Amino acid sequence: MSTYSIKELVSARSLPDSASALYTVPAFTQTIVKQLLVSNTTATDLEATLYFVSDGDTPNTSNAMFPGVLVSANSTLSIDIKSVLPIASSIHGFASASASLNIHISGVEVA
Repeated sequence: MSTYSIKELVSARSLPDSASALYTVPAFTQTIVKQLLVSNTTATDLEATLYFVSDGDTPNTSNAMFPGVLVSANSTLSIDIKSVLPIASSIHGFASASASLNIHISGVEVA
């Protein structure tokens, strides 16, 4: 029988300015990504890019699920989704300017 655990997959943190791993699906688990929050705490419009990367792959144009998404100045972008990530896959991301966009991702881990 499967166990469903509601999780904060990525606790609120700044996005780096180069693609970095934010979350990796644990062993013997699948993850359902439910919500992405990206906040811009600056007075300038910025972009966020997020990748859903399969095990053994790297962030690239073929797995960029949210490429260059505009986040308006002093605002929060909320994206509600239902996307399944298999074992050992990961979420990577970056911002167009370092320490300017914050991200929070929530979902459900199924073991």
